[in-house]
Amino acid sequence: MRVAAAAIAFCILTLSSTTARADWFRTLVRYECDVESNMLLVSYVGAYNEEGDRMVSQAGEDAWDPWGLLDIRDDDEGTRVVGTKVVSRTCPLDGCTWHVLISGKPGNADILKRCGSMATARVIVALGDAEVFDSALEGDCHDDEPVIARIEVPPGEPLRVTRVSRSQFYR
Repeated sequence: MRVAAAAIAFCILTLSSTTARADWFRTLVRYECDVESNMLLVSYVGAYNEEGDRMVSQAGEDAWDPWGLLDIRDDDEGTRVVGTKVVSRTCPLDGCTWHVLISGKPGNADILKRCGSMATARVIVALGDAEVFDSALEGDCHDDEPVIARIEVPPGEPLRVTRVSRSQFYR
């Protein structure tokens, strides 16, 4: 009788439990040059699950998934990042020419190692030939460094960088 009761309890627990699912987070780096408003903006945004997939699928020509900016090879030596792609944009504002370079930045070139499941972007902003900003938008996957959410050149002002906490970015 005890064995039968245990078997029934096991079946009820097994049949009534739901399958565990992991959430996934997608990111995009966006470039905007608004000559009318005299504004340059690079933003870094993210979203979870289907919303993140939708965001990436509707990205447009001036937005990139950081994973799409990485050259990845999967062979007998493993899965690893073997190169990065660089996107170049030019934005004429107030008689000056701003240059923006956006490239992929892996958490680790060996995808199966520490931080290998993370990719972000590196952004370089230059005014003419003078580089005024060069940074990855996120730091190490195990650090609690803030995430760079916005890089903007507002009219008549110097370049401005907006950082948010990791917990705020990944909420």
